[in-house]
Amino acid sequence: MDPPFYIYSLYYIQLEPQLFHKIFTEAMGVTPNEFVTKTRLDKVKDLLVRTDISVAEIAVLHFLISKLNLYKWFNHIITGEPTILIKHGKLIPINLKRSRYSLMELLSTIRAAGIPDIEDIEYAILEPNGEITILPQVDLVPVTPRLLKIDTEYKGLPIAVILEGKIQHKNSL
Repeated sequence: MDPPFYIYSLYYIQLEPQLFHKIFTEAMGVTPNEFVTKTRLDKVKDLLVRTDISVAEIAVLHFLISKLNLYKWFNHIITGEPTILIKHGKLIPINLKRSRYSLMELLSTIRAAGIPDIEDIEYAILEPNGEITILPQVDLVPVTPRLLKIDTEYKGLPIAVILEGKIQHKNSL
């Protein structure tokens, strides 16, 4: 599962972590974190098969590398940080430019979320995984019984008793 050559070149053009994550995931079909984990496990398998290193030594090595994920600087390199693209209904062009996210793509995502106007957005955040979280203005949040302080009765989880014409005995009680 080697990445295409151009994935390596993305490091040198200094992409924002979110954009790198998105391009990498599209090209490889897995996130960078999943790729690193799989690569490490493949190396461990290879070490077990091809060397005289004991399982205990490999386990210690794997443990030490795994602990690197606890360091903020290492975690920042792998996952990145969220970037605010819209704040209080105003676009933040510098963050859009830094993240190399096009305005057309942002507008398309906002429309897909059912919000036609940027001014109706409290925050639009580009997440480290490449997704955009859109938080509407408080007055545009859909009304729920909780907001109206109405108590509701818990109905439980719906369970199918008959599926494709067959009784599901394990679900009947």
